[in-house]
Amino acid sequence: MSHKKKHSGRSLTKLALFDERDKMHPRNETYEGIEDFTGLVRKRSKTDLVFLIIYILCNLVAVILFYFSVSTQDLDRLDSGYDFRGDACGKPGTTVEDKPFVFFQDPQHQGTIAMCVTGCPVTTSQEICFYDVDGKTLLDDYCYFSYVTINIGRFCVPPEMGRNRTIIESRTRSTEEVLKTAAYDLYTTYDTFVIGLIIIFAFSAIFIVTVLLSKTRKIALAAFAIGTGLFGINIIALFFLEYKKV
Repeated sequence: MSHKKKHSGRSLTKLALFDERDKMHPRNETYEGIEDFTGLVRKRSKTDLVFLIIYILCNLVAVILFYFSVSTQDLDRLDSGYDFRGDACGKPGTTVEDKPFVFFQDPQHQGTIAMCVTGCPVTTSQEICFYDVDGKTLLDDYCYFSYVTINIGRFCVPPEMGRNRTIIESRTRSTEEVLKTAAYDLYTTYDTFVIGLIIIFAFSAIFIVTVLLSKTRKIALAAFAIGTGLFGINIIALFFLEYKKV
């Protein structure tokens, strides 16, 4: 069968016929070409210069605030839980440096009032007492029997869901605690983060150059695909190791 049809007194292929119908479509009648259009603009200039300046200023302010925070604040407290006095559990140089875990004595009656302990209780027969300002002297008038707990991010949490765990998680999973954890992670890994940015920019430049060269284009694309796959596997492995720590 012939692939040509008669249209307007002349023979057209299917592709030409489609093009002809597209030109004659009613919705295309309003589109008209620009008679004085001579192509792309040759004299180019900067655009959105004001927003570029604002972007640079915002970054400078962020760097200044970061430097101020690191130099004047005790960012190590972001990684620690707090006892009833506000002391960071396990922080070196404090009276509770040998007690890195946070235990909530009676969540149902005293809410999230906590104390620092050397280890999360694993029985219900252990008596735990509040301590004095020295972190050593026990206050016999304020003692409680423990309950079974497990360590989750240095917080002693009941292994099964219940009233106690719900109350504790209302604090440990609060927006404040999540932001503290994220901020401390960034603080402790900022050097790795900066090195990673440098590596990313370097490899991006190499990738762009190699893609522009036709002889190395296939090699660059293959290396990029393999590298992306290995990076993804590495991220999954890191998440798995972190999960095992918990």
